Amino acid sequence: MRVGDLVMWIQQDHHHGMIGIIVDIETPENNPAFNRTTYDVQWADGVIGFELREDELMVVKNDTEV
Repeated sequence: MRVGDLVMWIQQDHHHGMIGIIVDIETPENNPAFNRTTYDVQWADGVIGFELREDELMVVKNDTEV
């Protein structure tokens, strides 16, 4: 997953199926306080979700697809 990818929230709560775009990525190399890569996503309603894990998201379309 990369910045600009269109993603969907796949966890089992009332936000399941929400669509958004990855706006920032935090990797362990960039921030040693995290032991995994996390993603910030701007959702379709304008809210930004911070520090989401890869297993919470599914890529719908990435910016390399035509």
